[in-house]
Amino acid sequence: MAERDARAARKKLIWRVVQILVSVVLVVAIFAYAIPKIADYGAVWQAFTNMTWLELTSLVVATVFNLFTYWWQNMASIPGLGLWQAAVNNQTTTSIADTIPGGGYIAVGVGYTMYRSWGFPTSVIALSALVTGFALVLWKKEFARRIGDALGRAVSFLLRLIRRPPVEHWGEAAVRFRRQTIDLVSKRGIALTVTTIVSHLALFLVLLLAVRHVGVSETEISTAQVLGVFAFGRLVTALPLTPGGLGLVELSYIGGLILAGRAHANVPTEVFHAQVAAAVLVFRTLTYGIQIPLGAFTYLIWRLNKSWRKPVAAEHEPQAAAAVPQA
Repeated sequence: MAERDARAARKKLIWRVVQILVSVVLVVAIFAYAIPKIADYGAVWQAFTNMTWLELTSLVVATVFNLFTYWWQNMASIPGLGLWQAAVNNQTTTSIADTIPGGGYIAVGVGYTMYRSWGFPTSVIALSALVTGFALVLWKKEFARRIGDALGRAVSFLLRLIRRPPVEHWGEAAVRFRRQTIDLVSKRGIALTVTTIVSHLALFLVLLLAVRHVGVSETEISTAQVLGVFAFGRLVTALPLTPGGLGLVELSYIGGLILAGRAHANVPTEVFHAQVAAAVLVFRTLTYGIQIPLGAFTYLIWRLNKSWRKPVAAEHEPQAAAAVPQA
C-alpha cells in the first residue's frame, strides 16, 4: 500500500510539473512572440496613454462594479452569506484559479473550507456550486436516482481498487439533493438569474469601454461584434491549459476583434492593431491581473478575522427523506 501511494504521489508530481511547464511555454510564446507579431508593444503603450483620466476612471469604476456582481451572485446562492464574506471567498478562490495550473480544483477546496469555517453545512455549499449545473438531476426524480446510483457504482469501483468499502444510497442522496436544489431555485431563482446575467454584462462592459476608450469606434467594431468576441473568449477561459486562460484569452480577444473590424478600420492597420491590443491588455489587467494580489489580501483577511468563525450548522433533510440513511 505504501509503495502504491508513493507511485501515485510521483505520478501526480510529474503531471503537475508538466502542467506548469506547458503553461509557462504557452504564456511566454504568446506574449513574447505571437502578440508582438500582431502589434508593437510601444504602439500599444501609446494607445493606452492616449486615454484620458476620465476614461481610465470609468474603467476602474466598471471593474469595481463587476467585482460586486460576483459577490451578489454568491450571496444569492447561499442564504445567510454576508457581502464581505462573499467578497473574501470569491476573490481568494479566483486568485487561486488564476495563478495555478489546474487551480480551479484547489480553489473549490479552499472555498469549501472557508464556507465551513463560517458555519455553512456541506449541502448548502454543494447547492451553491451546482445549482445551475446538472439539469437531468433536476428534471425528474427517477433521473436523479439513476444518476446518483451510476455515480455511486463508479465511485465504489474506484474505492475497491484501493480496498475501501463501497458507497451506498447515492441514488436516494441524489433525490434529496434534487429536492433541496428545487427548493433553493424556487426561492431564489430570480435573484440567481439576475445576478448571473448582470455579472456577465458587467464584465462585458469593461471590455466594451476599453475598446471605445482606446479609440475604436462603433463603425469599426460594433457592440454586437465585441459581444460575440467576448462570448468566444469566455469559452477559451474554460480551457485548462494556462491559469485563467492567461495568454490564450488575450490572443483570442485580440485576434477576434481585429478580424471583426479589419474591413472597417478608419486608421492605418498598425494603429488599429495597437488600439485593439491595448484595449484587450487593459481589460485583462483590470479583470485578471488585479485579481491576484486582491485575492492574496482577502485570504489574509480570512485567516486573521476570527469573528466570522462559527460551528457548522446542522444539516436539515426534507421530512419525506428523513428515514433514508446518509450517503
